[in-house]
This record gives sequence, structure tokens and C-alpha cells, in this order.
Amino acid sequence: MSDVLSSTRLNSTKEEMNRRQGYEIKKLKTEYETKLKDAKEKNTIELDKVKKDFEVSVAKEKNDSEIKLNKLRNNYGQKIAEESKRYEQTLADIKESGESKLSEARVSQDEQVSKLEMRHKEYLDKARRKFEDEKAKLEI
Repeated sequence: MSDVLSSTRLNSTKEEMNRRQGYEIKKLKTEYETKLKDAKEKNTIELDKVKKDFEVSVAKEKNDSEIKLNKLRNNYGQKIAEESKRYEQTLADIKESGESKLSEARVSQDEQVSKLEMRHKEYLDKARRKFEDEKAKLEI
């Protein structure tokens, strides 16, 4: 009987140990599932935060780039306008200078023509006087 009792006791001890281990395994399983769930939630939250930060960063970079692009476009537009204005001014100056030089050349040529005409007239007058003097000498 003592064998039966000890066998019963042993069985009941084994069953109790199995129940305890089962309970502990269930408890650990629940704890680990809770920890895993919490870790997944934290990971999801962190991932969402990183995605949001990245999107904000990309949007900010895009805005900054667009602002820089607009500034460059405006600057180049202004430079083109300034260069066009400078080109028109330079062209006008060159035309004015050319007209001025042409006018000076005409005045100079007119003066030279006048001087040549006067010299030619003086030469002709001198030659006529000389001719008349020679003719008067011959007539006497």
C-alpha cells in the first residue's frame, strides 16, 4: 500500500508540477506576447514618426529648392533685362559715335574742298594776272 500511496503521491506531484509548468508557460507566453505586441506597437509608432520626419524633410528640401530656383530665374531675368538695356545703350552710343565721326569727316572734307577751291581760284587768278601782264607787255 505504501507503493500505491507513494505512486499516487508521485502522480499527483507530477500532475501538479505539470500544471505549474503549464501555468508558468502560459504566463510566460502571455508576457512575451504582450512584450512582442508592445515592441511591434513601439516599432510601428517609431516607423511612422521616421516616415513623417522624412516626408517633412523632403517637403522642406523641395520648397527650399523651388525658392532657390525662383531666385535664380529672377536673377537671370534681371540680368538678361540689364544686358539687353546695356546692349541697346551700347548700340545707340556706337551709332551716335559713327554719325559723329561721319559728320566730322564730312565737315573736314568740306573744309578741304573749300581750301582746294580757294587755292585753285587763287592759282587761276594769279595765272590770269600773269597772262594779262604778259599780254599788256606784248601790246605796248
